[in-house]
Amino acid sequence: NSNPVKPQNRELLDPKVKEALEYATDRQQLIDVVFNGYAEPWANLISSQSGDWVNPAVKPLPYDPDKANEILDSLGYPMEGGVRQVPATTGKYAQPAHPMSYEVIVPASLNYNGERYFEVIKDNWADVGVELKLKPGGDTAQAYALETAGNYTKFDLAVWNWVGYVDPDFMLSVMTRDQWHSWNDTGYNDPAYDAMYVKQSRLVEQSERRELVWKMQAKLGRERPYIHTVGEEIIMAYSDEWEGFELQLGAYCKCYYTGPHLTQ
Repeated sequence: NSNPVKPQNRELLDPKVKEALEYATDRQQLIDVVFNGYAEPWANLISSQSGDWVNPAVKPLPYDPDKANEILDSLGYPMEGGVRQVPATTGKYAQPAHPMSYEVIVPASLNYNGERYFEVIKDNWADVGVELKLKPGGDTAQAYALETAGNYTKFDLAVWNWVGYVDPDFMLSVMTRDQWHSWNDTGYNDPAYDAMYVKQSRLVEQSERRELVWKMQAKLGRERPYIHTVGEEIIMAYSDEWEGFELQLGAYCKCYYTGPHLTQ
């Protein structure tokens, strides 16, 4: 949840906490256990399908629980009984001292085994003192309703997946305020980002647009409204008597349905 007015557990809004949690995430274990090896480490909202629209500087952090613990120690979250404690806060969003213990919404409509994914993350983050509890999300509509409840003020963490596109515009749009209660599932709300999105959509010169699109990806990479973990490989099986399949489009193009034809 990246809503800037999220009222509880606001430690999760801290980019340093998000950085620590990425260091605590073993992407290779996810790839081996959940995806049977058919994925690659990934840290970008834009998928590899977008080619040179992908900012190559946005890279996954290495799995390093020692570094994660170092960061969380420096932020003043002491370990007690295996779970870190967040000191009491004051002011508009005052909250009593509480453990770093959170529910994770896991939809049933994922294109991978969400419960196995959750179990890996749960074990990873337990090593740095963060306790996770699974909250079944139900189907897509039910899970999204849980995330957007109270204008994105009722949830802490969730897992999901995106399908990438060739042009980056759609994926960049999901982080805008205009997409609240539509495609935006994190509550991310940054006017500076929104202005960048509008500007890139109007640029005609491709090199200028790419430069701005890369800046947007770098901003999201620093702020981590998502902690992206892997890019899945698309696997398709068909007879070698046929050709014309656009595998990289994953059916998101009419040519997938009209292009296949018998090999001459």
